[in-house]
Amino acid sequence: MINLEKNSGLKLFYNLKTRNLVSKTLFIPKVDIRNLNDMKNVLMDKESNGPKELYYMYRNIHMPEHRDIFSLHGMRYDITVMPPAFIGKEFNKTKGHHHKGVEIYEVLYGEALYIFETKKYFLVIHAKAGTRVYVPYEAWHVTINHRNRFLIMANLMPEGVPSNYKDLEKRHGMAYYYLNGNRFIPNKNFRKLPKITKLKAKRFKVPIYWQFIKSPGKLK
Repeated sequence: MINLEKNSGLKLFYNLKTRNLVSKTLFIPKVDIRNLNDMKNVLMDKESNGPKELYYMYRNIHMPEHRDIFSLHGMRYDITVMPPAFIGKEFNKTKGHHHKGVEIYEVLYGEALYIFETKKYFLVIHAKAGTRVYVPYEAWHVTINHRNRFLIMANLMPEGVPSNYKDLEKRHGMAYYYLNGNRFIPNKNFRKLPKITKLKAKRFKVPIYWQFIKSPGKLK
């Protein structure tokens, strides 16, 4: 059982045996599973083998007494669970998308590489448990679990903002793929590759869930 209370500020656990989020105080929605078949068009090699289930998404988690606050301000709090795995030579990763809205990520357990991409830059941010990153407006973004343990992260974002996956599928992923051996390999579908810039995520003092509840107008 993984205790997530320290970094989430919530009485929340992840049961490694049942592969479920567990809480007596939170509303936890039905899990949405990203399967290997969903990822074929964003992989370096479409024929790559990997686990059938790659990661798990719980959208709109909240304490029942806070439901109206999230609804009034049009925001939602999600948690994504990503086991350690390889998809062919690539580390386990999210499918990747972009949207017209800013998003905030927090690592609750494990470590992540957050990739943000536009025509001008390819930004790689290393984030440990207890750190936070902001997703730039309309930037493509992908999360990679590059460690041999579970990655569990939370995000806060506007409710109802559609995510665009199709453009990234047409390009077969981001400008670079991140492979076993900790190396970036260029995506051959790109004529011009952006320069890779690396940064580290910053620590947070107050979990984003409680920052939102205390000052929902500011974060909106």
